[in-house]
Amino acid sequence: MPGKVGDEYYMTKGHLHAWRPAAEVYIGLQGQGFMLLEDERTGKSTALPLSADRVVYVPGHTAHRTINTGNEALVYWGILSSQAGHDYGAKDRYDFRKVIVEIDGEPVVLDRDQYVDRLKADKR
Repeated sequence: MPGKVGDEYYMTKGHLHAWRPAAEVYIGLQGQGFMLLEDERTGKSTALPLSADRVVYVPGHTAHRTINTGNEALVYWGILSSQAGHDYGAKDRYDFRKVIVEIDGEPVVLDRDQYVDRLKADKR
């Protein structure tokens, strides 16, 4: 659903697959947002647009979450192996390294540390 907490857009919790090699494909059906990907081996993060008629490929060994940056529900269809499973606990131990926040009315991808520094500076 659309919305924000402060300037951070609503998002899913995000997860890795229990069977780490499992890949996944997301097909956007409605709305505007992003798929945030983070390779668990390298830590590399990527934010890919997800909207109607867009396809996002999530490789194995990659944590992923969706972020709704639009004004309507972000609807998508995920296709994955029935063996993939979900490991939500791995992301409970640490959070994604990137965040997507609204700055000057637009979604912006920031390093989490950079975002935390911005919040601290705003409180001064």
